[in-house]
Order: sequence, then C-alpha cells, then structure tokens
Amino acid sequence: MKERFEFILKHYNISQLELSEKLGVSKSTVSHLLSGRNKPGLEIVVSVMESFQELNIEWFVLGKGNKLKQINEGQKPQIDVKRLIQDEIQKLEYSISMTHRELQHQLSQIKQKLNEI
Repeated sequence: MKERFEFILKHYNISQLELSEKLGVSKSTVSHLLSGRNKPGLEIVVSVMESFQELNIEWFVLGKGNKLKQINEGQKPQIDVKRLIQDEIQKLEYSISMTHRELQHQLSQIKQKLNEI
C-alpha cells in the first residue's frame, strides 16, 4: 500500500504535508502510511478517492489494473465502490462487536476474582 501513496506523491507532485491536508489527516498519519507502518482505513480510502478522482479505485485498494482510470463515457467502473464500502463497514462493525465481547469477558473475569477475595 505504501507504494500507492508514493505514486500519488510523485504523480501529483505534492509533498507529504500537502497530501495530509488534502486527506484531512495529520502529517504523522501520512508518514506512517508511507513507511508501511499503518494501512489506510476506510475514511482515508474515501478521502483519497474524492481528492484524486482520476485514480483507479481497484488499483488503489487491491493493487490490480491501471493506476489511473481509463473509463470511456458511459462505461461503468470495474469495481462496485458502494459494495466495497459496505464490506468495510461490516468489518468495522464486527471489530467493534468483538471488542465489546472481549471487554465483557475481561470484566466478568475481574468480577469473579473480586468475589474470590
């Protein structure tokens, strides 16, 4: 993914600071994305697609196809953006649900230990 962000910087001839401003994130967030330390979340992907509309979303998200859109008038994009976003939302909801269950389990264990004292 970091190579895709590097491409954006080079192709649009912008700095990390300019990229952070376009995406509405901190410079350190961009730095972490470029180092490969962090992967972009849904909000960042949406910001990239809104800010750099000629980018091919399939390439940016999956690394497949051309880097830039080559869509003729009336031709539909090759990837269903709405479905992609819905899938990401579902993953996030599942993560939140799991976190909640994990916290409930930990709380239950603490209460049990407290009762043993």
